[in-house]
Amino acid sequence: MEGYDLNFKEHKESIAVEHKISTNTRFFVPQLHRHYEIYYNVHGARGFMLNGEFYKCNERDLVIIPKFYTHKAIVNKGSAYERCLINVDESVVNMILSVTGAADNLDWLIEDNSKVPKKVNLSPEQSDVFVKLIDDYIRIKADENHLEAFSVFMNILVYLSNVFKHYEKIEQLDESCVTYEDKVLKYIENNFKTVTVSDIAKNNNIDRDYLNRVFKQETDISIKSYIILRKITEAKKYLYMGKTVREACAMAGFKDYANFARVFKKYEGYPPSKIEEYDKF
Repeated sequence: MEGYDLNFKEHKESIAVEHKISTNTRFFVPQLHRHYEIYYNVHGARGFMLNGEFYKCNERDLVIIPKFYTHKAIVNKGSAYERCLINVDESVVNMILSVTGAADNLDWLIEDNSKVPKKVNLSPEQSDVFVKLIDDYIRIKADENHLEAFSVFMNILVYLSNVFKHYEKIEQLDESCVTYEDKVLKYIENNFKTVTVSDIAKNNNIDRDYLNRVFKQETDISIKSYIILRKITEAKKYLYMGKTVREACAMAGFKDYANFARVFKKYEGYPPSKIEEYDKF
């Protein structure tokens, strides 16, 4: 379903490249993952929610999203929206670094010591080159020419290394320009470990039943289920960071370990202790 992908987004390949065009976009909910992400807004997105804060996103903005950042594009429902996405596993980056020793050339990607992601705005000519590289990779990979596809991927990295020689920090977005639905999501994002549906309704000065109904219409999921999934997403983040299951349970906001293990298996299909066995390339 377009726009719904709350779970910890894991690609089955260590390099995932996409070029998506939507002409009737739904409301998007946040996602996070353990990959490096390169996001390119060809057109349609007017902002970003990154780790619970709003930022501007202009046409032809290229943004580096650090690992484990919750993020979502802010797109007007029903508008045309075109974007390119590159998700790269850390193992691929480490392999490239070990072979090439190109740490200085990839610092734009691997250095995430700032809370504000890096971005550049491409010229129309740069945009044409970048999108063509993306489409070439997708086409070649679809033909299962894996070595040639990896060669194109390396060309993409070289191209990005050049354009990110001069980058800027993404700017804050005035919250007066943010939709009511996104403000609700921001409140949940900043409080999901302890928040209740009643808290959300009270904070946003809205009837609880009406809030539940509208949220379900927009996302096809209830607020209660959304909060549970968001906690599971957070727990997966900590599990991938090397925390124990009990530590991840507590850090994600679950009060009861047995309940955490039960709902995790219900939603993910496997127990939290088996995450590396089930979510691997």
